[in-house]
Amino acid sequence: YHVYFNQQWMDYTGLTLVESLGDGWNPPFHADERPLARRLWAEATRTGEPYEIEYRLRRHDGVYRWMLGRAVPLRNDSGEVVKWFGTCTDIEDLKTAQVEAAELREELERRATHDPLTGLANRDLLFDQMELMLHQRRSPGVAVVFIDLDRFKAINDRLGHRAGDQLLVHVAERLRAAVRQGDVAARIGGDE
Repeated sequence: YHVYFNQQWMDYTGLTLVESLGDGWNPPFHADERPLARRLWAEATRTGEPYEIEYRLRRHDGVYRWMLGRAVPLRNDSGEVVKWFGTCTDIEDLKTAQVEAAELREELERRATHDPLTGLANRDLLFDQMELMLHQRRSPGVAVVFIDLDRFKAINDRLGHRAGDQLLVHVAERLRAAVRQGDVAARIGGDE
């Protein structure tokens, strides 16, 4: 059981020292993390190995923030655990940055493999997929249909690039609707 909490814990959680003692430290944990926190704490106290967990902790106003909880055993001269010393470190900003880096990573990966205007696969992804299909043993062959829009340049020249882009997006939607799952519709470039 926990026997000491500093003032920062009580200020953050809004719990009194009496409320926090014993097993009272667990209720501020987000309900989704409580079982893992209990299990990891039980494992640490059983084995004497350090305790570490990332969890959401409820602030006194009801807002949850991500924390890194760590505890290490303090041992006597004969190596027996006599008590544990633990910390809670606010890692909310780190978690937010990790999530943002993952959005950004997905977007960069998508931009590297897809045409930004139509959302279709780009040339690189098309060739990668064709190579993969050609190397599948169960596949007897690959069918390729190449479409070049007639008089597309005239549309751009007469109606403007915005109209040309709208036409390309419309054609891409029609192609996407026409292909089967596992097929690849791609924009090679321009009106191809």
